[in-house]
Amino acid sequence: MWGDAGRVGGTGLTFATHNSRFKTIVNRFADDLPFGNDWNTWFRDILNDYWGDDSIDIVAIDHYPGTWCCGSNYRDWGALDTLLGIARDYGKEMAVMETGFTTYGYNPIGNQHNQADQESFVDQGIDEVLVKRNSYAVTDPLNAFLLLSWYEFIDLCSNCGGWPLVENHWGILTYAGGVGGVRLAFDNLRYQVSRWN
Repeated sequence: MWGDAGRVGGTGLTFATHNSRFKTIVNRFADDLPFGNDWNTWFRDILNDYWGDDSIDIVAIDHYPGTWCCGSNYRDWGALDTLLGIARDYGKEMAVMETGFTTYGYNPIGNQHNQADQESFVDQGIDEVLVKRNSYAVTDPLNAFLLLSWYEFIDLCSNCGGWPLVENHWGILTYAGGVGGVRLAFDNLRYQVSRWN
């Protein structure tokens, strides 16, 4: 994970007025599913409820351009604009709890993936998120984009087949037979992370 997030210092007049040291996050998978995924309405329903609105500080999505949606358009981060609208309407901050790119040869949207594709995703997709974050910081500073988290650090099993095929191959590091190694995208991701200041 990287970003500007952290604990928020308390002001603590009473229990009721205490500014919590932690922020609460609710997140939702934001990619379209065959049976539909109206995550925008889902968030709004929760935040329209007093308890939901009062107890949630950050709205967040899981978004995987190139694996679960969007063909090969790794810069398809329009979901962040929708999330910003939700954050703005309800006075929340925003985050991406999960993003990444599977290197498994076949995935549910029919693309053939490999390490070079993951590297392209990092260069294009993560760059696009940074561009949007910087833009939002200017236009909507009260709805700060706090966090972007990579899913996941190490493969479950780089040489495994079986189900879930796609889920075994998300790592930025490989794992096969007790031996690990870096993927092509590893240094690219380190570079992208270094740009988040």
